[in-house]
Amino acid sequence: MRFKWPLFNLLLIATVGAILRLAFVMELPWLEYSHFLHAHSHLAILGWGFLGLSLLLQNTLLPEDKRQKKSYKRIFYGALFSLWGMFIAFLLQNYGPFSIGFSTFFLLWSYAFVWHFWRDLPKGKASVSKLFIRSALLFYLFSTLALWALPVINILKLHGHPIYYMSIQFFLHFQFNGWFLFAIPGLFFKLAEMQHIRLSPNDLRRYWQLLLISCFLTYALAVTWTTPVSFIFWINSLGVLLQLAALYFLLKALRPVIPQIKALLSPQSRRLLSVALTSYILKILIQTVVVIPHVAVIAYTVRNYVIGFIHLILLGVLTSFILSYAGFRQMIPAERTLTRRGVQLFVIAFVSMEILLFLQGTLFWANLGFLPYYYELIFGFSALLPIAIGMILLGLVSSKSPLISLETTPPFFPEKD
Repeated sequence: MRFKWPLFNLLLIATVGAILRLAFVMELPWLEYSHFLHAHSHLAILGWGFLGLSLLLQNTLLPEDKRQKKSYKRIFYGALFSLWGMFIAFLLQNYGPFSIGFSTFFLLWSYAFVWHFWRDLPKGKASVSKLFIRSALLFYLFSTLALWALPVINILKLHGHPIYYMSIQFFLHFQFNGWFLFAIPGLFFKLAEMQHIRLSPNDLRRYWQLLLISCFLTYALAVTWTTPVSFIFWINSLGVLLQLAALYFLLKALRPVIPQIKALLSPQSRRLLSVALTSYILKILIQTVVVIPHVAVIAYTVRNYVIGFIHLILLGVLTSFILSYAGFRQMIPAERTLTRRGVQLFVIAFVSMEILLFLQGTLFWANLGFLPYYYELIFGFSALLPIAIGMILLGLVSSKSPLISLETTPPFFPEKD
């Protein structure tokens, strides 16, 4: 039942996101916008992304005796309380001694998880899933180097300097495109292995190789935001083309086994997995468009595009996949009426928000002004998200049917020796 805590964090994230949207509809004198924004974004990446994925990794890849170790429980609750302290501190003071202190404690707990998990991974022949999972963990560690650089940057009074923004983008880029987008396929491929669904190892290894290279190259787009030099644009262009080629090999590997995958999933898990895959494809296609430098400038200067793209990854890919996977692993009661309605409402809210964000961004780009009632509409759909997440969470905590316990049960699907 530990999965209820990342879900509770997601509820907090969605609630704060709705409040931020409400600030554009009506006056909120008590709202410190930047405080709420940073609390929202930090908890989304760390309190939902990291905690959610770490529980799925632990539940799927570790044998029962390893998962039962008390060290994982201590790490989880230590990280959780650090995150709540960080969240409250950001709401009250934005960046300050307490928010930075709690963030530092969380990083140390997360490093402890990576160390224990890496050590406890079963030895033996390296599978494709392990290749992706190990890459994801290394990307997580790599991304956090930027966070340790920030105090030095501030001591040198370089806040506002291009190197400061490049450090922030370094963390975000390798979290999103490294940690998240390697852990997700790693988990999916592991389930395929456990269910004896044969995916072409050659295609998956090409997918991994191209995705790995493109992840480093596409960081160039973040650099061009402060250093718009032509050759840096072309480095990014090469990266997104390699990413597109990687997508080809992924879809080539998946196509023959789609009927087998569908047969394993409940309707809700199928719906969410479809949203995750569609969002992932759209993410790559959108990035492919920015091979043209002029379009790349538009992509990172129109705020609606940036926000829409971030939510496409965080909500469309990450959240949809985690919920789908958790339902498949019976970590949430996917077929309860409350859960089903919550999932349906989540999908409606997410898709509607994305349409509004990208449509309004296009109108800004074309100098055509605002959609009628744009702020009211996007607040309305944003307000549906905490309702949807609340329904899923309530379905979990009120469930009387036995769910898979992270502490006491072996993997749901046994592996072939």
